[in-house]
Amino acid sequence: METKAKAPRIHAFMKRTQGRSVIAMPRDNWNALGVKSTNHVQIDIQETPLARVAEDSCVLAAVAQKYGPSDGRVSVYRYDEKDPKPINVDHYSLWLDLVGHPRIQEMVQAASTSLDDNLRRFSKENVFLVLEHPGDDHWLRDLPSSVVSVCIKST
Repeated sequence: METKAKAPRIHAFMKRTQGRSVIAMPRDNWNALGVKSTNHVQIDIQETPLARVAEDSCVLAAVAQKYGPSDGRVSVYRYDEKDPKPINVDHYSLWLDLVGHPRIQEMVQAASTSLDDNLRRFSKENVFLVLEHPGDDHWLRDLPSSVVSVCIKST
């Protein structure tokens, strides 16, 4: 059995330069979620590295969407009664093709690594969830109707 590729330098570099959480998720786990659409698709985060979010709060919904072959977004809606607007949403940019990223050469050079077979395998074996900075929609009074309708259809 072939061992999983590891690229600690590029992963550490991504975390440092993005200034926020960058989570590597096995591509097989991502593919199992069945997100193939630009429309929101309800996902179960229990089988993902985002599962720890559910340990700390009540997750109301998690949805994902692909924008194209190399990127997308995952949004996790949590309930927090302490906030004036009790719905908190965290968005994660989804990088499906690290090697195809427009700045990969710059990242490789800055991380003092190389775009070798190991890094290519690491990119093929993983997708990356990059926590976005909170936007205007971080605190909401209610779940957006697009999320509610996806959740109703999925149940």
